[in-house]
Amino acid sequence: MSASREKKKRQQLLEQSEFDLRQPKKKKPNDGGLPHWANWLIGIGAIAILVVFLAFIITTSNPFLNNITAVSVGGTKFSAGEAGYYYWDAVNTTSGYYGDYFQYFVDPNKSYSSQAYSEDLSWADYFMQTAETNMQNVTILYDEAVKSGLSLTAEQQQAIDESIATLEAQATENGWPSAEQYLKALYGKAANMEDFEDYLTKQTLANAYYSQLIQSYEYSKDQIDSYYAEHKNDFDTVSFRMLTVSSSLDGMTADEAKAEAERIAGAADGYEATFIAEAEALHEAQQAESASESTSETETEYDADAATLVEDASYSQVGAAYSEWLFDEARLSGQTHVAEISNADGTTTFAVLYFLSRDIHDDPLVNVRHILIAPEDTSDTEAMAEAKTEAQELLEQWQAGEATEDSFAALAEEHSDDPGSQENGGLYENVYPGQMVEAFNDWCFDEARQVGDTGIVETDYGYHIMYFSGYSTEYDSYRQLAVDNTLRSNDYSDWYTGMQEQYPISEKFGILFVNK
Repeated sequence: MSASREKKKRQQLLEQSEFDLRQPKKKKPNDGGLPHWANWLIGIGAIAILVVFLAFIITTSNPFLNNITAVSVGGTKFSAGEAGYYYWDAVNTTSGYYGDYFQYFVDPNKSYSSQAYSEDLSWADYFMQTAETNMQNVTILYDEAVKSGLSLTAEQQQAIDESIATLEAQATENGWPSAEQYLKALYGKAANMEDFEDYLTKQTLANAYYSQLIQSYEYSKDQIDSYYAEHKNDFDTVSFRMLTVSSSLDGMTADEAKAEAERIAGAADGYEATFIAEAEALHEAQQAESASESTSETETEYDADAATLVEDASYSQVGAAYSEWLFDEARLSGQTHVAEISNADGTTTFAVLYFLSRDIHDDPLVNVRHILIAPEDTSDTEAMAEAKTEAQELLEQWQAGEATEDSFAALAEEHSDDPGSQENGGLYENVYPGQMVEAFNDWCFDEARQVGDTGIVETDYGYHIMYFSGYSTEYDSYRQLAVDNTLRSNDYSDWYTGMQEQYPISEKFGILFVNK
C-alpha cells in the first residue's frame, strides 16, 4: 500500500473513532491561556467557598444545634439549642433587674467588671457562666428527683401546660405565625416546643425536689435557740441616729472636726432632742459656708429628724466603723459615740452616733386569709370604686352565710385575684412584721386583733377582704423562723457543695453556637 493511501486510511479511522488518538498541540508560552498555578488557585477558592457555605448551612440548622454538645454537666450533655434556654433566661433575668436601663448598662461584648468578676469577663461570658451554673443546679436536683421516684403532680403538669398556652397566646398577640417561631425569637433558632416542654418539666421537678429536701430538715427549739445565742449579730437589727462632721466639708482641720464631733456627742448624750437640734445647726452652718462660696442662693430643704434616723439596720449594713459599737450587747438607749473614718482623698470624717434600740425580733407570727379584688388599672378611680363595692358585697355575702373560716377559704378560691394564695383559700402563714405592704401589715399586727376578725383594706394592688386566722403554731417568733431558715440553708448548701463534685461543668465545641 502506498504512503498516500495509508495516510488516508488513518484519517478515516480517526473520524470514525470515539476517541481522538492524536497528540494535542503544545501551547506556546503566553499564548493567552492561564498558567497552571492560577487554575489550581481558582479551583481551591471555589472549594473553599463551597465549604464555608456548607458550614454555614450546617451550623445554623436545627439538627446541628440540637445534636452538637455545648456543655457537659457530669454525665448529662446539653446541646447548643438546650443551653440556649438557660443562656437567654440569664439575659432576661438581668434585663428584669436593670429594667429600662438594660441596653445602657449591658453590652454582651463589653466588660462585666462592675461586679465581682475579672475585668476580662464580658457580659456574654457572664450570661454563659450563669447559664452553666443553672444547668448544674437543675441537673443535680432533677437527677436526685428521678432517683427518689418523684414525679410531677397534676397541678405541676397543669402549670406547665398553662405556661405553654400562655406562650401560644403571646405568639398570636404579637403577630407570629406560630408559637414555635415566637419561641425561636426568644431562645434562638434551635428552640422547639418539644424541647421547651422538656426544659419546663426538668425545672419544675428540680424545684419540687429542692422544696422536699429543704422541708426534710428538722430542728428542735433548743437547736434553734443555741444557734441564735452564738450568732445574735446575724439576726438582730439596731436603730440609731447619725450625723457627720467632715474636715473637708465644714472648713475645719481634722482636729477641729474631731473636737466638734465630740462636743456634739457630749451635749446629746441621753438627749435625743438635743442630737436632732445639733444636726439642724450643723446643716445650717454648712449651708451658710456653701452660700459664701457660691453665687447660688438655693437652699436644700432639710428635716434633721428624718435625715439622721436609721432604722432596723443589720450588722452588715451599718459598716465596719460602726458595727462593733452599735451591736455591743451592753449598749443602752441614749448613749453616744464618735467614729473616725479616713477618706480616700486624705480627709477625715467623724460620725456621731446616738443609739436608740436593738431589736431581737421576738414578734409573734400571724396566719391570715384574704380575698384580693384587683382592677386592671389601680390608678383608675372608677375601677377602684367598683372593686371596693365588689369587696363589700362579697364580705356581706360571707357574713350572711355560715361565716366560718372554711366558707371564707372557699370564697377566696372562687373570687380572689391573688395567684399566690388563691388555690389555698387565700391563706398566708407565718407572716412576720414588715413582710406585707403597709396597710395589709398594719391590719394584721393591730394589737387589738382577734381570731375571726374581718375587714377591708386598700393597697396598691386593689381591695383585700381580710380574715384573721390566728397566730403561728410552728414558730414562737419571727427570730425563730429566721434562725430555722438559716439552718436549712446551711444544711442544703453543705449537701449541694458535696453534689457539685460529682457534676463537673465542661464546655464543648458546641459552646460556640449557643445564642445563634
